[in-house]
Parts: sequence; structure tokens; C-alpha cells
Amino acid sequence: MDLEGKQSLPTLGSGNSELGTEALVRKVVEEVLETKVKEIRGTLQAGCLECRMRKDPSSQRTELHSMKH
Repeated sequence: MDLEGKQSLPTLGSGNSELGTEALVRKVVEEVLETKVKEIRGTLQAGCLECRMRKDPSSQRTELHSMKH
């Protein structure tokens, strides 16, 4: 590996580029997964709200009424 390649890799600790790269990859993967979990959670919550509104028509009227005000 050339000198430029070594310098472009972030390192953590005692200059071991593999450990630094592994830590960076782990952090990126964690952030991506966290974002996906938030998206999925939002989708599920919206779906649950829709199901509740379909099961209980009175809750739909209440929510629609509160949305108008």
C-alpha cells in the first residue's frame, strides 16, 4: 500500500489501520441501522393508528375533529 493510502485511513489507537477501519465501519453501520429502525418504528406507529381508526369509528371522528382545530 502506498503512503497516501495509509494516511487516508482513519486510525484509532496504536496506528493499526485495520482496527481504525473496523471501528469506523462499525460506527457507520450502527448509524445506518439506527436510522432504519427509526423509519420502521414510524411506519409501524402510523399503521397502528390506521388500524385503531378502522376498528373504532368514533376514534376517527374524534381525531378528525381535533385535527380541524
